Amino acid sequence: MHVNQGFGRTRSRWMPLVALCGMVCGLAATAHAQPMRIGTVLGVPVEDLTAFRLANDTAGSDIYGQRVPPNDVTLLHVSPGSGLTGPTIATVSITQRGSGLKAWRVFFPLQSDGTISPLYQQINGRDVFTNAQIIRGSNGAVAQVDVRQEHTGNFELDQMRFLLLPANTFYRLEAENPRANLVTVHLQRMPYNSWGTWVQLVAIDSESARELKIPEDMISQIRVLNSNVIVGSGTLAGANGSRLATVVVR
Repeated sequence: MHVNQGFGRTRSRWMPLVALCGMVCGLAATAHAQPMRIGTVLGVPVEDLTAFRLANDTAGSDIYGQRVPPNDVTLLHVSPGSGLTGPTIATVSITQRGSGLKAWRVFFPLQSDGTISPLYQQINGRDVFTNAQIIRGSNGAVAQVDVRQEHTGNFELDQMRFLLLPANTFYRLEAENPRANLVTVHLQRMPYNSWGTWVQLVAIDSESARELKIPEDMISQIRVLNSNVIVGSGTLAGANGSRLATVVVR
């Protein structure tokens, strides 16, 4: 199938950052009767975000022909995108519609040549994509793929804020914020960033997110990777003589 060849190709066009706000603002989750919990977490190229959401409105089927419900896609985080980080990445949570359970079967939009953009596997390099097949849904042909990944935590989305940081720096954030509820959610790849390949999405309880302590030498990285932070003026003393900045994570 074409769907199995698409992971090896590259994509040449990316949506300009100036169009980002208008696109993602409409993708916030609709109201639910019960609190929404974290689901399967994936990084999605921002220019594919609308198509990805529409693809997951599709009802699929399992190997026995039983109906698989469509999914809800909730926006968690958007990286600003730049020449350093490559394409702008949106990180989303995917749950089964109706039950709110983690969606292990995910639907992907197809490119004009009938393939899945290779960026999905490049960004989500630690996740396992299997059993890909093309199905025809209400919004046209999509790829139905089983996604397996490490545990993404167990919490309600409205109680947490999200921050992206270089993967090898999480222990520093934890050390400077011992009372905060910090959860490592998803390890993903930011193509072409200047500090190394892997970045970690971290969930922070909303109370601690109002005054998060960040080592001063990490601030430039945090600014490049996150569009949802406000860095306070001045610094304060941290452990072992380090200097800390206070950051609000929105």
